[in-house]
Amino acid sequence: MNWYGRIKLSKKQKDDHHLSCVMVKFEDNIAQKIKKWSKDNIEDNMLHHFPSGSGGRENDIHITVFYGLHSDKAKDVEDLIENSGEIEVELGETSSFRTSEDFDVLFVKVKSQLANREIQSCKPICFSFRQLTDSNLDKTITHPHYTPHLTIAYLKKGFIDNFVGLNDFEGLSATFDKVHFSNSDDQSTTIDITH
Repeated sequence: MNWYGRIKLSKKQKDDHHLSCVMVKFEDNIAQKIKKWSKDNIEDNMLHHFPSGSGGRENDIHITVFYGLHSDKAKDVEDLIENSGEIEVELGETSSFRTSEDFDVLFVKVKSQLANREIQSCKPICFSFRQLTDSNLDKTITHPHYTPHLTIAYLKKGFIDNFVGLNDFEGLSATFDKVHFSNSDDQSTTIDITH
């Protein structure tokens, strides 16, 4: 689940949908580098934890490609994106989201290419799959101005400034031929996007 979903659960907003998302997951040396950097640079007492026990350091290193789907069916998404082509991403400097009253989100900026073409951030909620934003699938726009990012950690208020604007991950890149559809119950399905 991405950080926005965690906020909704932590606030127990009864009128909000439990939404599905599509993400790419780092399972290589980049993920290990980010986790190690987090442990080496962010003290435990700086970390924010949600009432559910999650939060703190991000252990599931990923980039949310699309958030806000009402459907829990991976097949709905697979039918739209199965032949989209590889996603290439390049990491940039660290930055933050400061939209919560309780914590700040430390993240790495992300640039993306799809099938070797520059992709502009597309409104409202994805950076690579226009098929999803343009589809008839029911969706909720939670962020009208989506910022492609890779979350590092959730910090208590007052600590984030020390970690913004760092270039420790600048230029690292990865290519993905699969995405992960995560439904509202956090069940994940892998979708091949090259066939």
